[in-house]
Amino acid sequence: MKTLGAAFFVADGIRFDYPFVQAIKSLKPICDEIAIIFFSENELKLLNEAYDYRPPSKLKISIRTKEEWESMYSGRISYWSAQARDMLTTDWYIILDADEVIHENSYPAIKKAIQKEADGYYVKRINLWRDPYHTFNLPGNKQPCGDKVVRIAKRQYRCGRDTETIIVPYPSDEFFEEIRIYHMGFVRDRRVMNAKTKNHQGNIYQIAVDPNVEKDEKENDGIFRPETRYPDDVLIPISEPLPALIQDWAKTRAYGYENPFEKKP
Repeated sequence: MKTLGAAFFVADGIRFDYPFVQAIKSLKPICDEIAIIFFSENELKLLNEAYDYRPPSKLKISIRTKEEWESMYSGRISYWSAQARDMLTTDWYIILDADEVIHENSYPAIKKAIQKEADGYYVKRINLWRDPYHTFNLPGNKQPCGDKVVRIAKRQYRCGRDTETIIVPYPSDEFFEEIRIYHMGFVRDRRVMNAKTKNHQGNIYQIAVDPNVEKDEKENDGIFRPETRYPDDVLIPISEPLPALIQDWAKTRAYGYENPFEKKP
């Protein structure tokens, strides 16, 4: 039987409201190994408080310094992803960002996929927007990030400039509809969203920062306004309940919008 590992790192997880504990937990049922690089003892402590370490332990943890994270600019995301990948000994690996969670209904398809002959697989990424219960009714190239990405591959392959997709010559889309990752990054705490965007674009990628960030700083006390980026009429409700692991996190970031799958008394 082929084995599956996960390559994962956490940088500024607490500061920028990443649901990284839920992300790591979503990997546990399908992975033989989970390699994680932390740049903060506080973030590791948060994981330790919430993670079930009963044997067999699947985690391989490395603690690096904040200076190591900040000393690199463009390319640091793919670099640290590769460093986590190199901690693995599995046949295959999956990449998950710290603001993404795998839907539990995807587990059977993932287990089936790694036993087949392809080198890598496209998976569906549901990019949530405005609130945790809506996504885009737009083609992937019109969304803020792609909705069809290669995240499962044989371990010899690595990411490009970031962890958007693993570079595989001929990825298969056989399980595209069945393997679903929920991207929570745009529905994080609105009070930190613009600071995260400014850091990501300006410091990590060294590109021009979205001008809406400055507008929010001047006009809205720095609080993120999703409606200034995309109008509500390009959004549709999600088609299934959120992954079980992220539902409590989502409730505290719903901004008054109702969960369409929640039973009302």
